[in-house]
Amino acid sequence: MSERFKKLYTCHQPVSINESLSPLVSRVGFKQYSPQKRKRFGVKVWALVDSVSTYLKWFDIYQGAGTSMRQGLGLGGSVIYEMLEKAEMLNKNHVVICDRFFTSTQLALQLLERQTHLVGTVRSNRHRYPSKRLKFARKAARGSTKHVKTTSAPLLYAMNYQDRKPVLMLASINPSRDPRFRKRTVVRRRAKQSALHIPSPTIRNFYNTYMGGVDRVDQCRNYGMIRIKQLRRYYLQIMFYVLDAVIHNARVLYNETRSTEAEQLPTIEFRKQLVRELCPHVFDGSPVFAAEGEHASQSQTTQPQATQTDDISLRIHPDTSFDHEHTNSHMACPVMHQTTVSATPTHTTHHTPVYMKRRVCTHCKNKSKTVSIGCHGCGVSLHIPSGTDPTNVTTSCWSKYHTCETT
Repeated sequence: MSERFKKLYTCHQPVSINESLSPLVSRVGFKQYSPQKRKRFGVKVWALVDSVSTYLKWFDIYQGAGTSMRQGLGLGGSVIYEMLEKAEMLNKNHVVICDRFFTSTQLALQLLERQTHLVGTVRSNRHRYPSKRLKFARKAARGSTKHVKTTSAPLLYAMNYQDRKPVLMLASINPSRDPRFRKRTVVRRRAKQSALHIPSPTIRNFYNTYMGGVDRVDQCRNYGMIRIKQLRRYYLQIMFYVLDAVIHNARVLYNETRSTEAEQLPTIEFRKQLVRELCPHVFDGSPVFAAEGEHASQSQTTQPQATQTDDISLRIHPDTSFDHEHTNSHMACPVMHQTTVSATPTHTTHHTPVYMKRRVCTHCKNKSKTVSIGCHGCGVSLHIPSGTDPTNVTTSCWSKYHTCETT
């Protein structure tokens, strides 16, 4: 899928690389623990994102400590170099923005050899980083900065910015010529005190503007993320992540082709429109699965016309065979309650099997075997034999309930 992503879009100059965590509860060897995340356990995904449009250009799933690394770069540097190489973004004068997990002096030098620049925060103990030369002689005021740069090519800029804590940065490009990032002040609000205006250097402004690409992708994915509670199959969770990424990139490409901002769609509206176009039967009242040999015109006459709504339900034709043991118990559907029940099973639209909330069977009351299928007209949950027409099996809870039999 990443191969398709890189062919469909040309990124702007600034791109950001960071990690993303897809929540996971199953037991798998490459599941990661991140205590600072809201969902602490999940699959770690390395993501390369366009910092301007938030297009997901490339992603890789971290598979554990056995990942190959380039000599002298470590894990973080190897991830950046290999992702840029796979996405064919080297030698194109891109600017990579990353955090201190990835940034190092060796990585900046190797990227400069491939005509690619680096801007990011850095750890003080990185090899060949001049952290001692950047230390202030005494405790500095907030907003103080100290710069160090190389005297010969290749040019690297190291900076120590004093905010509440020292912030060390490394850059192989100087964005001071751009008027958008010239030195300005930022406001720090304090409880029961006046706001504090702190000078902000150019490199820090550039970093704060373009670093949040991956976080914005995660934010857009969370608006309509495919969620299945307590999903145990890790490969399904990875598949849902890829599907969410496809939908997000499709929205970015759709908005890029719109001439005015009014024609662009936010995430939720785009997903709703996508469902309307891919699943028109959800809104026009036609069945999802029709019986073999049945024409669409016949199925439309047996199904009531549904009004256009955002509550999407899955309708199943009464003559359709299905396995209720392998269905999703979290599909919700509207139930029209019927006060009277016919004495014999019927094939009318009022008595059709639909997905409902998993609960105890109304007929047998067996609490050890809950069921997620029920009657659309009666609004009750009933056991249905798998792979058969429920109305033709006289021993099922469905037939006994609708024929008023007792066990």
